[in-house]
Amino acid sequence: MKNSSASRIATTGIMLCMLLLSSLNYAVVAAVKRPSSDISASIPEQWKSNIIKEQNGAVTSFSLVNGNSAPVFLFSVTQIAEQEWIKMKTQMPEIKIIQHKDGMIYYSYKNPKEKIKGVNSSLYSQVYPYLDQMISSVQIN
Repeated sequence: MKNSSASRIATTGIMLCMLLLSSLNYAVVAAVKRPSSDISASIPEQWKSNIIKEQNGAVTSFSLVNGNSAPVFLFSVTQIAEQEWIKMKTQMPEIKIIQHKDGMIYYSYKNPKEKIKGVNSSLYSQVYPYLDQMISSVQIN
């Protein structure tokens, strides 16, 4: 009896995870297909040459250059329709709404890692405590 209950619980858990992942995938794909606004953030002068901004559909990412390695993600701002936001907001509790404008929600997601490896690991340690400040400076035009 215990094995069948455990099996049903495991199967239900797997099905719920698959449902969650498929709905997140839908929301992210839907967000990327939308035309995006011009998004900017105030970056302190001493870090401007080391932080890059990349636009990919409705997602604007800010990353730290890390030598010959891939840039290290700092934070992103994503544009999503209100209807899509309602579907996904409880699935991503670590995101923060930046603005609600013209039927669109703009939210940010911050890298949860406080330390990294690589050429710019000490610079990342300096930048990381200021990410919330940079996110709060985001301007959407």
